[in-house]
Amino acid sequence: MTENHLSITISAEELRQIEAQASPEREKVRQMFEAYRPGLGNGNGDEKRPRTVDVQAEPATKPKLL
Repeated sequence: MTENHLSITISAEELRQIEAQASPEREKVRQMFEAYRPGLGNGNGDEKRPRTVDVQAEPATKPKLL
């Protein structure tokens, strides 16, 4: 059995620096996702608004046998 344990400790200042760097990137990804699939939220079930999709049923045709 192999167990790998890793602990990383950072200071509050390092945390603020990481968050300041990551925040604009998170916002860009959120905007790209919203543009790609408007109305679906963040993909984790957090929908911003209900999604309505218009569909139309068509009868199936029998395939022609050769």
